[in-house]
Amino acid sequence: MKPYKEALADFKKAKEAERNARLNITATQDEYKKATAAIPKVYEELTSIMADAEAGLATDRNVEDMRIRFKRVQDEANEAKMRLDVAEKLLPVRKAQLKDAQTALKLPAESYFRQKAEPILTALIETADKLQDYSKHIEAIRQEMDGSGIYSDNIVPYPFNLNFDLIGNVRKLTYPQFREQILTIKNSKA
Repeated sequence: MKPYKEALADFKKAKEAERNARLNITATQDEYKKATAAIPKVYEELTSIMADAEAGLATDRNVEDMRIRFKRVQDEANEAKMRLDVAEKLLPVRKAQLKDAQTALKLPAESYFRQKAEPILTALIETADKLQDYSKHIEAIRQEMDGSGIYSDNIVPYPFNLNFDLIGNVRKLTYPQFREQILTIKNSKA
């Protein structure tokens, strides 16, 4: 298995090669269209020169030059068609190379990012465990408050107890709500 950075570089090269193959098809299609579009025009000019030569209005040299030009236009069209055929045959090869590069990148990428995320995920799990423990402590405090009657006798104001209830059920809070509730309890006056 290649290292992640090397596999990523290979993937980027393969992706660029596949993209270039697609662009090359578009470019060669345009070349081929232009080259084939020129054939009827040059053919018309050739037949006109040939007719003029028969009528004595053009020389054999004019006809020969036009035949050479017509042959060159046909050759250009054939070469453009050949380039298009090559480009079209190259695209599946580039797609296969890209797929191979994607496959080769999968395991190194998963391993690389798993290693990067592992300490963070471990810390999050530890934090979640601590939150669960703290939640149990908060619940015990809330039950003690309820059991002692200080809440029902209005000794401690309702919002104070409500905040404990919300923190006791941490899973329903977003992080900003959770943080705000902790600050509210910390800063509240009994």
